Amino acid sequence: MLRINQFAKDMGVSNQEVIDLLEKRLGVTGKSHSSNLSDDQIVQLKRTFEGKGKGEEESTLLGRHKPPPM
Repeated sequence: MLRINQFAKDMGVSNQEVIDLLEKRLGVTGKSHSSNLSDDQIVQLKRTFEGKGKGEEESTLLGRHKPPPM
């Protein structure tokens, strides 16, 4: 287990970015910077942040696809 603020520091992102992704991707609400993350949540968040670093868009990472351009 790891606290959100430590995870955010390790990943080089803000606490709020982690909390936002928890809500959008995992449907987890009510977390704060001092809340603990489960091992499964850590794995899923790491995949998301590592994917963003490789050029993937957040909307794709969150399972939302933009409509094709007209």
